[in-house]
Amino acid sequence: MDTNRKDIIIMVAGLVVALVGAGIGLFFYLGGVLPGSQQVSTEDPMDIVHDLYSPWLRASQSTTTNPYQEGLGASPFLSKELRKRLEVRQDGVDPVLCQTVIPNNISMRRVYQADDEMQILVTAKKPATSTEQSVATLRALRDGWYIESIECSPGEFAPVREFSFEKDGKLVKNVPAPYDSQYWHLMFDEEGEPGQYVPLFFTASSSPSNSDAFTEGAAAHVQGQLTERGVIVNSVEVR
Repeated sequence: MDTNRKDIIIMVAGLVVALVGAGIGLFFYLGGVLPGSQQVSTEDPMDIVHDLYSPWLRASQSTTTNPYQEGLGASPFLSKELRKRLEVRQDGVDPVLCQTVIPNNISMRRVYQADDEMQILVTAKKPATSTEQSVATLRALRDGWYIESIECSPGEFAPVREFSFEKDGKLVKNVPAPYDSQYWHLMFDEEGEPGQYVPLFFTASSSPSNSDAFTEGAAAHVQGQLTERGVIVNSVEVR
C-alpha cells in the first residue's frame, strides 16, 4: 500500500513538472509575453507611427475601403484603450489624422522625447493650410515601444511640454533658405550633424522676453518647447 502511494506521488510530481515545463515553453514560444498583455515594437518610434499613419491615410483617401474595414485600429502596438476608441468609425474629425478634410500627404516630427515617453506631431503637409494636428504619444515597455494615445489639437503649436527642446549652439540671423532671416535662429549640432537651424519665437514669459541684445554668432543655451514652426523660447542664456 505504501509502495502504491509512493508511486502515485511520483507520478503526480512528474505530471506537475511536465505541465510547468510546457507552460514555460509556451511562454517563450509567445515571445516571453503573457497572452493579453500589451505588445510592443522594437522599431524606431518614428517608424511605429509611420506604420500606423501612412496606411491610415491611404485607406482614408480610398474610394473602395477605409481604415476600419482594413482593421488598422486593431494593431497590437496600440494601447488597449486606443484600440477600443478606433473600433467604430467616427464622423467629423478623423481620430488618427485629426483632420476634417483628408490631406494629400502628412509630415511627422518628434516634439518631445524622454527615456520612457515620446511625442510625435503629425500635420497635413503643405500646400494644405490646415492647422489641425495629431499628437501621438508613445510609451516604452520592456525592450520596445507602443502608441499609448492620439490627441487632436486645433491650434498651431504642439502641446506644451517643459523643455522639450534644450540645446547649446550659436545665435544667428544669417541663415540659409528656406529659413527666414527676420527671426533669430539657433544653429546647433544634431547627432553629430553640424549646421542644424531652428527659429526662435519669444513670448512675454520668455527670458529674456526679446532679442534686442543678441549678437550674430553668440554662443547660447536655449530651453523651450519645440513646435512645427520652431522653438517657443522659455529661456536663452548667452555665454
